Amino acid sequence: MVSAILKNGGRNLTDDFLRFKEHHGFEAAFCNPASGNEKGSVENKVGYHRRNFLVPPPEVGDLGEYNQRLLQICEADQQRRHYRREETIARLHEGDKEALLSLPSVPFDCSSYEEVRVDAWGKFRLTPHHTYSTAPKHARSRILVRITSDRVIPLDESHRPITVHPRLYGRYRQEAMDWIPYLTQLSRNPGALKYTGIYDMLPDPLKTYLENLPKDERKKALSLLSRLSDGGGFERAVSSVNEAVSRGIDDLDSLLALHSYLSQEERCDRMDLKGRDLPELPAFSFSVTSYDAMLERKDEDRC
Repeated sequence: MVSAILKNGGRNLTDDFLRFKEHHGFEAAFCNPASGNEKGSVENKVGYHRRNFLVPPPEVGDLGEYNQRLLQICEADQQRRHYRREETIARLHEGDKEALLSLPSVPFDCSSYEEVRVDAWGKFRLTPHHTYSTAPKHARSRILVRITSDRVIPLDESHRPITVHPRLYGRYRQEAMDWIPYLTQLSRNPGALKYTGIYDMLPDPLKTYLENLPKDERKKALSLLSRLSDGGGFERAVSSVNEAVSRGIDDLDSLLALHSYLSQEERCDRMDLKGRDLPELPAFSFSVTSYDAMLERKDEDRC
């Protein structure tokens, strides 16, 4: 927020804070440095929320989901009465809002933007540990990346999203991979599949399935896999291919039907009828005379 404190008490502000201030149209008033007593009420509220909402330290698997739950906790806490005034926190807040400036109609963009170099496989790094994919056509180029607290969005030359990744955190190696642009690109030229670095990146079940297909079917298979991945995720599509390989299925219609079956939340278990004594079905005789008689009656009705 403040990049430097000047001798006359002025402040040099960061570019991001200047944008935030101008967007919302407020004036900033700064306390003296190292003088927490000047804003004691704010410091006390930080301690209150830490002690009441963050003890013991929460374990968070999904930050967005946790933030929604934390917001509900804070809204419920507003129903308690103020320690000095005979009204709830929520009612006092409504009075405060009447004196506040109106929020802008357009939300403030708090993203950061970074130019990165894309490698030969269409991937880039934001940290030594975190790798993100783009699309094959952006290999060996420089692109702009939009970065938020929970999303990493590589942009094309028109500043449109190539794909959207969840932002990775931690000090161990992780990769966010969106296969749909790769599968779409490969479906246009399936003959070159084995000669690209992308082929080596494919899961083994998918490589096995594609190798067993005739050349003229690979293009359709890659297009189908792209559609399945777009609808239900790449992992689910690969799981369907793995099941197809285990069952000896290689035609695309059966793969599509198998994927639909496996994607159902509730389904019947697969029955194994081998070695079981099944009752014989009664013999069934078929005659067309009944149909001839039915057609004759229809002709008579029309007359």
